[in-house]
Amino acid sequence: STIPSTTRTLIHSSQFLKLPTLPLPRVSPMNDASQSPPPEEDDPSTIQSVEVAVRMRPLNSREKERHDPNFLWRIESDSLAQELNGKVVPNTTFPFNHVFGQESQNMDIFESVAKRVVRAAVDGFNGVIFAYGQTSSGKTHTMIGTESEPGVTPLSINHVFALIGKKTERDFLMRASYVEIYNENIRDLLRADNENLKVHEDFTGRVFTDAHEEIVTSADEVLDLMRKGEMARTFGSTNMNDRSSRSHTIFTIVIESRLRVAGEHAAEDGVSVRASALSLVDLAGSERVASTGAEGVRLKEGGHINKSLLTLGTVINKLSEGSTGHIPYRDAKLTRILQPALGGNACTSVICAVTPASIHAEETVSTLNFASRAMKVTNHMQCNEILDDRAMLRKAQKEIENLKTLLLQTQSQNNSMTSIMGNHNMMKSSEAEKLTGKLGALENQIGALRKDKISLQERIKNSNDGKFASDATQYKLVLQKLGIEEEN
Repeated sequence: STIPSTTRTLIHSSQFLKLPTLPLPRVSPMNDASQSPPPEEDDPSTIQSVEVAVRMRPLNSREKERHDPNFLWRIESDSLAQELNGKVVPNTTFPFNHVFGQESQNMDIFESVAKRVVRAAVDGFNGVIFAYGQTSSGKTHTMIGTESEPGVTPLSINHVFALIGKKTERDFLMRASYVEIYNENIRDLLRADNENLKVHEDFTGRVFTDAHEEIVTSADEVLDLMRKGEMARTFGSTNMNDRSSRSHTIFTIVIESRLRVAGEHAAEDGVSVRASALSLVDLAGSERVASTGAEGVRLKEGGHINKSLLTLGTVINKLSEGSTGHIPYRDAKLTRILQPALGGNACTSVICAVTPASIHAEETVSTLNFASRAMKVTNHMQCNEILDDRAMLRKAQKEIENLKTLLLQTQSQNNSMTSIMGNHNMMKSSEAEKLTGKLGALENQIGALRKDKISLQERIKNSNDGKFASDATQYKLVLQKLGIEEEN
């Protein structure tokens, strides 16, 4: 009775992973957006462009000393324009989905940019939010924030648990990991001895690393892990930033859920599991040696940072142009991990951080050009759902019923059209052929689904003497099939 409502479902979910191992039913990835909950306001569609926001921070003390007072960036609605001596500089007006000025707060960015991605992740869609910009532009402040002004990452974590606390009809299982890419080496920030991690891709297309994953049951647990990881993260001092991020970091929450169904109904309906990942990415900033004064170790770090960001820019550029050729995701660890977020199966938001300083105008324009290209990238979002045989059979039965209803409606429409057109002698043969073709296609679909239904019924009948493991055990085995190891 003392467990908070937001964690009760999680504890319930982890308990049913302790059941004995039984034979695994066949599982198939069902990336079907129709399995998502009924559409709500701002609900992500299956085909969606990357959403881009730009945030301009105030001038810092270094910049104020060298800033040209006749130079400024004017923000109007959701666009920026560069002005010099009161006149707009040609080719420097940039429209975006969102533009935030110097007075903006992290909560503003979260509400406008990140909230929809978090909700998509809880509903079974992969979600990615990442910050991009030159060094010292305010990316880490936007993503991590401070105690008094939490950033997008902690705000998103809290929102995840607020949402699942309201979804009392589902059980949830959550796991968190935190890695950094330092000099093209992937390091686990939660386990110091876990270095040089490999990048993998499973049968569903999910890209992941060997990082340790901690099962979590509350927002406080996740935030504690994030703080632990931040202490292990690589920082360094440069001429532009006393605490400069020297690595890219990726904080990931894996969210798995299934409907709560009574025992008898669960045995009939089978197991249907949604599995998604919410990745919160803080990129290291692009650097110019002349500005940072980097040398030795810092120079080497900057070289690796710039190389990975150059690859990211190349990938974005090719995707924005609609290239059908080779996309160099594998040229850098960063783009390989972000592959689903860039033209793949994810709901993606990019936050580009810039400075209004005249001395960094060129770098700001470069960031805005990157942001403009990113807006042209299209993702193909799908609800990630895993179904066993019984769930697939149940789905096929529902589809058959839906198709039957559609077939009857089409036949009725065809008869009505034929009658009306016959009376007025206006029916065109091409329209009649289209309706006839539609009827034929629907009948073929029903026939194919009936065959699948019979095949599934036979497989269920012959499997384990007609007996299936409990729905809880099946869920565990589905997770094992996905390559998820149970924590001791």
